[in-house]
Amino acid sequence: MNNNNKFSLRPLMDNDADSLARQLNNKKVWDNLRDALPYPYTSQDAAWFINFQQNDPLLTCYGIVVDGEVVGNIGFTRSEDIERFTAEVGYYIGEDYWGQGIMSAALSEAVEDYFKTTEVVRLFATPFDYNKASAKVLEKAGFTLKCIFTKGAYKNAQFVDMLYYERIK
Repeated sequence: MNNNNKFSLRPLMDNDADSLARQLNNKKVWDNLRDALPYPYTSQDAAWFINFQQNDPLLTCYGIVVDGEVVGNIGFTRSEDIERFTAEVGYYIGEDYWGQGIMSAALSEAVEDYFKTTEVVRLFATPFDYNKASAKVLEKAGFTLKCIFTKGAYKNAQFVDMLYYERIK
């Protein structure tokens, strides 16, 4: 996939572990992600995740590649049971690539591909309210803010509000 000269999207591969670790072993990036992601983040952590996502039928990942190196990831986690046509989307890109429009374009492209290749009809994302750039990325990708979860998360020893965005196929 590629509709932009700056990046391409592809599945994560075993040899991406060092690249992922370089991007995720950054406190500024980690501050915007779930605590389930370890920090510091090592190549071993990345190798574990790559293996996990290759074997989890509910998780679909798109590696964001710039100049031959994976610099970010977009993941869709499909829900089950009565919510089986819904998926949560999470994403990040390395700090060196912030503010270049890559994440917005990559998310838009990944969403279109995911909708085409799955039966999912509804996507949602829950960025922290202080992450204005992430909210802007979602809006550029066609997501709509539906509500705010007051004190919806506990990050860095404080309660933070979460924004609830969704996009319907």
